[in-house]
Amino acid sequence: MAHNRGGRVTTGSSDSGFIYKVYGFGYIRELELLQEAGFHPLEVSQSATMYGAELLPKENGVPLR
Repeated sequence: MAHNRGGRVTTGSSDSGFIYKVYGFGYIRELELLQEAGFHPLEVSQSATMYGAELLPKENGVPLR
């Protein structure tokens, strides 16, 4: 719903390498789920790269340029 109303969806796995999980595969699964939810492949790529990169400075209190 947030995406349909103009919100930005970013990705970020909290995959901590639990007993039956290997690092990194949770992130891949998250990208697959976004596409299954109806995101265009380009939107999935933007969520994994550009939108997350834009969000990081905001979380750390660094002003955007």
